[in-house]
Amino acid sequence: MVGCCNGLPGMIKYLALYLRSIKSDEEWEMVHQNTQAFISEFCCLVYKELPDYLQPCFIYLGHFLENQLIDPEKLCHLLMMEGLLSTRQSVKGESMMDMTERYLKELARMGVVEVQPEEVPATKKLFKACRFVQGMETFCVSNCEEKCFLKIIDLRQEDCCSLLSSDGPRRLVIYLGKHKVDIPREVSKTIRSLRVVLLRNQHELVSPAKMLNLKEFGVLRVLDFDGIDFQRLKQLPGISNLKFLRYLSFKGCILDELPSSISKFSYLQVFDLRVEGGYLIKIPNVLWELRRLKHLYLPLKFATQNGENLRLNSLTQLETLVNFNTSLCRANDVSTLCKLRYLEAKVENNFPDFKSITSYMRTSTSNECQLHCSIDIIDLDCYANEYSTVLLDFLSCKVLRTLQFKGYIGSLSPCDKISPNLTQLLLHKSCLKQDPMPILEKLPSLGILVLTDNAYMGKEMVCSASGFPRLKCLRLLNLSELQRIQVENTAMPILSDIEINNCQKLDINSIPRFHALLLGKKKKDPDQDISNNVF
Repeated sequence: MVGCCNGLPGMIKYLALYLRSIKSDEEWEMVHQNTQAFISEFCCLVYKELPDYLQPCFIYLGHFLENQLIDPEKLCHLLMMEGLLSTRQSVKGESMMDMTERYLKELARMGVVEVQPEEVPATKKLFKACRFVQGMETFCVSNCEEKCFLKIIDLRQEDCCSLLSSDGPRRLVIYLGKHKVDIPREVSKTIRSLRVVLLRNQHELVSPAKMLNLKEFGVLRVLDFDGIDFQRLKQLPGISNLKFLRYLSFKGCILDELPSSISKFSYLQVFDLRVEGGYLIKIPNVLWELRRLKHLYLPLKFATQNGENLRLNSLTQLETLVNFNTSLCRANDVSTLCKLRYLEAKVENNFPDFKSITSYMRTSTSNECQLHCSIDIIDLDCYANEYSTVLLDFLSCKVLRTLQFKGYIGSLSPCDKISPNLTQLLLHKSCLKQDPMPILEKLPSLGILVLTDNAYMGKEMVCSASGFPRLKCLRLLNLSELQRIQVENTAMPILSDIEINNCQKLDINSIPRFHALLLGKKKKDPDQDISNNVF
C-alpha cells in the first residue's frame, strides 16, 4: 500500500493516520482491496486544500497525459488565452510566465505536480518541464469532467464515443485512433478550446478531417494540433473560418504548406509553427497582417513564396520570436519590435545582417530592456577589421545569453568586454590562437561551453582555481593540436557533464579531475550516444 503512494510524503502520512484508526482484520482487508479509492480520496483532499487561484492551473493540466512532459511556457500561453491567469494575483513586476512558474512551484510543494528545473537557462525560466505526480492525472480528468470543465475523447479505446451535448464542457481533447466520433453541430458551435493529439506508434487512424468540420467551430479560441501528420491525414477544411482564434499550434506536426487565409486570424496572439524537425513547410508572406501577435515560433526549416523574405515589421506587439532566420526574414524588421523580450535568431554568412542584429542588440542594451537573445552565427569569418569591430560590439551586448559562433574569430575580446549574462557558448572552427580559458573562466554566468573543430589551435589550456564558477557542461571536440589541460582542484566546482572526443594529442589520464568524471559517465551509461548539440 505504501508503494501506491508513489513516494509522496503527504500521501504516506495520510495513509499512516488512516491505518492507525483501523481496528479489525475485515477493515484491513477492505482498505487493501480498495487502494485506488484511498488514492482518490487523498487527491480530493489535496485539491480542496488548493487556494482558489491554483485550482484552474491544476485542472487545466487535465489536457495532458499523466507521463507527458508539459512545457510551462505552453501552459502559460494556454492559461492566458483562456482567461485563467489573472493579473490580480501577480506581484509587482511579475510577468505571466513568472506567475505560471510560481503556481507550478506551489503545486510541486503540495505534491500535485513534478517540475524539471532548467539547468542552464537561456531566459529567466525556472522550469524546463512539468508533469503530473503519478495518480493525480486520473483524479484531475474525472474532476474536469465532473465540473464540466473538459471532455476527453480517446479514439484508441473501444468505449471512446460517449455522448456529447451542447450544455457540456467548452473544452475538448481528442486522442486520435482507429475509432471515429461524430461531433454534432450544436456541440461544435459551443467549443472554445480544441486539442487534437496523435500519439506515437498509432498506425490505424481515422483522419480528423472526417470528424471535424472546423467551419462549425465558430467561437473557437484555442486550436492545438499535436503530432498530426497532415500529409497522411489530410488538412482540415474550414480552418480559415476561425476568425476569433487566439492560439494556434502545429508543434510536432507534419505540414507541407500554410494557407494564405491565415491572414484572417486578426485576433491571433500565439502562433506555434515548430513542425516536426526535418520537414520543410512553405509559409505565405502574410504573417505581418497578424498585428495582435505576441508570441511567434517559426519552424527550423521553411520556404517562402517566390523566395521573398518574410515581412514581420508590423508585429509591434511581439514579445517572443523564435527561429528568426535572416536568410528567410528581413533582418532590419527586428528593430521595429519594441516589445520583444526573447529573440532566437540565426545569421548565416551575411555580414550586413549580422551588423543589423548587432545594432538592434546594442540599442536594446543601452535602453536596459529585459530582452534575452539566443544567437546562432554560421559561416561568418571575421578576418577583416570591420568584421572584428562589429564582433566586439556584438559580444559586449548584455542582452546576449546564448551564442553559437561557427566561423573564424582569431582572438577573443577581454572578459570585461563579453556579456556577463552569457550562459551558453559554442565556438566552431574559430581558430583561436591563444588559450581561451583565462578569458572564458571569468564569465560569471557561463554554464555550457563547447569548443569544437579547431575552435582553439593551441597546445595547452589552463583553468585557474577560481575559474568557471557556474560551468556544468564542457565539450572539447576535434581539437587537433591540444596536448595538455591544467585544471586547478577548485576550478569548475559544479561541473557534472563532460565530453572529450577526437583530441588525439591529449592524454586524458593526465587530468585526474576530468578522468574521474569521464569514467563515472561510462560506468553510468556505457552505450549512451552523447549528442554534441547540448544547446
